[in-house]
Amino acid sequence: MSAALSVGVDSGQPIPTVTAKGEVDLTTTSVWREAWSRLWQAGVTAPVVLADTTGVTFFGSAGITVLLEMVREARERGLELAVAASTTVRRSLQIVGVDSLIRVYDTLDEAQEHIGAARAGEANGNGAYWKPPAVPRPREDATPAELVRYLRAENLQLREALETRTVLEQAKGIVMAREEVSSDEAFEMLRRLSQRTNVKVYDLSAQLINRVARRGSRR
Repeated sequence: MSAALSVGVDSGQPIPTVTAKGEVDLTTTSVWREAWSRLWQAGVTAPVVLADTTGVTFFGSAGITVLLEMVREARERGLELAVAASTTVRRSLQIVGVDSLIRVYDTLDEAQEHIGAARAGEANGNGAYWKPPAVPRPREDATPAELVRYLRAENLQLREALETRTVLEQAKGIVMAREEVSSDEAFEMLRRLSQRTNVKVYDLSAQLINRVARRGSRR
């Protein structure tokens, strides 16, 4: 296990959880991904799985990439993935817009309380960070037309997440080549610029890619 990142896996009920403490970057994501693999291999059946990142002190673009992969994996299994986030992780998710795709909580206790209430049918959605799924799951007796609408909406959401990841990777590549920095350093530069300009990293990345493309077309 990396000295910079420690992980834990609890595949039991009521809320299967993968815990991460330390730094999630390009050198440690394999440790985090392996922890998620152990969770999936345990054959979890609970409707919600939790990523406990309240102990994470650095969350780079590689961590966001793995998180999006796990969100997709969970949905393919008919599950939902939620995150209990440290301030660092929440900021990273907000900057790239991932917080609009998943439920994000400020503390582990808050996450466990709300998820537990939801499972008991008691949640009312009034929590500060309680967000309903962007694509509500269909009823068991849903008509074929309703199932088609659900699948189309979910596929659109997944395509948007993939597009976000692709744009970020392209922009990081440009910054890495220009500044001769690592992937995480490139993302950090984009993140700091996002904070200074109050523009989301995704939008900055798209602008950068477009500028490079226009310059290339004029040559």
